[in-house]
Amino acid sequence: MPTSRVLVIDFGCSRLRVGWSNEDKPRTDIPCMVMKSRHYGAGDNGPTIKIGNDVTESDLARGLVRTGHDGVIVTDATALSLMLDYSFETDLKLKTTLKDTPVVITEAFCNISGARKLVKDLLVETYGATKVVFIVDILTHLAAYALEQSLPLQRDAMPCSGLLVHIGHVATTILPVIDGQPIRTAAKRISVGVCHMVLRLQAALNLRISTLRVVGFQEATILAHGLIYAAEDFDEELSAYKELQEDYEPNTMLEMPPKAEPGLHSFQPLDGPMQQAENEDQKEKRRAAAAERMSQMREEMRKKKEEKESELRKADEAKYLELKRRQEGEAERRRKKKEEREAEEAKIRANLEHHLHGLKERHISLSTQIRELTRRRKQLAQRGTGATRARLEIIAKQMDSGDDGSDIELSEGEWNAYLNVSPEDIDEKVKQLQEEVDRVTVEIQQWDATFVNREPFLESLTVPTQTLIGDFGDPHKTFVYPIGVERIMATEALFKPYLLGITDAGLGETVSFILQQIPATTQAGLGNVMLCGGGARVPGLTKRVAREVGPLLPYSDEPNVSVRVLSEDLGAGWAGARAVSSLVDWKTMKVGEWENFFG
Repeated sequence: MPTSRVLVIDFGCSRLRVGWSNEDKPRTDIPCMVMKSRHYGAGDNGPTIKIGNDVTESDLARGLVRTGHDGVIVTDATALSLMLDYSFETDLKLKTTLKDTPVVITEAFCNISGARKLVKDLLVETYGATKVVFIVDILTHLAAYALEQSLPLQRDAMPCSGLLVHIGHVATTILPVIDGQPIRTAAKRISVGVCHMVLRLQAALNLRISTLRVVGFQEATILAHGLIYAAEDFDEELSAYKELQEDYEPNTMLEMPPKAEPGLHSFQPLDGPMQQAENEDQKEKRRAAAAERMSQMREEMRKKKEEKESELRKADEAKYLELKRRQEGEAERRRKKKEEREAEEAKIRANLEHHLHGLKERHISLSTQIRELTRRRKQLAQRGTGATRARLEIIAKQMDSGDDGSDIELSEGEWNAYLNVSPEDIDEKVKQLQEEVDRVTVEIQQWDATFVNREPFLESLTVPTQTLIGDFGDPHKTFVYPIGVERIMATEALFKPYLLGITDAGLGETVSFILQQIPATTQAGLGNVMLCGGGARVPGLTKRVAREVGPLLPYSDEPNVSVRVLSEDLGAGWAGARAVSSLVDWKTMKVGEWENFFG
């Protein structure tokens, strides 16, 4: 194998990209999935193993799927070996060892040494690689950006400075870069990535749609490309979805400085003309008087503060006692209700068959009444229709004979037919009886789960028309469902991870924490925010990040925040690793790894 070619491996959490450095695109670009099916293949040769794109949606439900990562850290060398074997044999047609082939492979930021050693041992011992270079996946995006913009790419410095935000598959990493040097000690990671947004959208769709149709992860991923977006102002955007009531509360707290006491900073002008001359004794007396007034003011402020704190403490104690009293009373009421309910249930269990027999008899009686009322309503409607038709025929004959109809009178039978069309409010009675039937049915099912209400008079349920979002691959069934607030809730998890039950800080809080560790004189350059990774192309994300980061930077008369996406290419990580391979001096390099690339 010629040494002019370098094997470039971008082993991310989501996809595996493998290719040669002298080619523009990777030959292998597959999802990082290895599946071992539960059933045997053709000829009973053993369980089928599928890699990458060969894994279908149905396989995910029936097979044992593995990836090489636990979060962002490589933990499974077997899965990585199976995926590399698939790439080498299928796409690269590489059947020899990697003895004479240098290798560049990406790794996660702040990767642990054990994970790096695991990958290195796999490449060296299994495939015979002798020269391996590791590079952080975040920095490869900067290298790809320098390659696209024709910027000089150096070994010891980054091509630009600013705040580098990498939105990956399972995590988001924020790395400050000042004067071309990464500040690794100030970097932070958020446990929210693209897969969390997709999972949030998938859960929302499965709650919204019918239980007969389940949206899988791959379908949710496809739908996310056209549905989700980042709201610039989440509260205003949320108010636009009033028709979709989402259980959400902003829970935003604004911390204000304490209000200044009157007289502390107020300036009182002199009442008379300003004295031009003043001896030392007068100055000393004036200073002593001012100091005494200040001491008195401070003493008064201290007393007011103590009185206020005492009042607040007493009010809090009173509220606590009142709340405790209410809680104890509520607990006592719940305890009594529970005892009464348990006593009633014990009484029912003692004679359960008799109780069920009475409930079922009640159910049959109510059902019979509903059937009789329904039958009577139909009969009366038919009688009314027949009487009306007969009366119209009589009127038509009399009008044809020249009679003006003023002396037309109804017979007693005809009047009874009209008056008895709805002698009672049958519909209201049927509704009340149906509610009673439902209540009795629920009570029966509480003691007999096998009981099913199969009365023929019940009408079938109807499905309301909803908003079309897509046909999910079945040409004969177009599923129609509403979608609204879920579009912004999926991406809002990046700024509010608690929406997913994750305790990490959001993007804005994390940036604020990073800025606290950097001197204020160098923070202005961090207004250049660079987005990269698979989640950087979410619509509206640049405006939302600018809105979050702008107030955190030092004040400036001009806008000091510039947010941009480094590359629109999903394979920018592999392209950056390919660019790095040209900077490595492979001839003088020994077997090992290079950790300090880009400074």
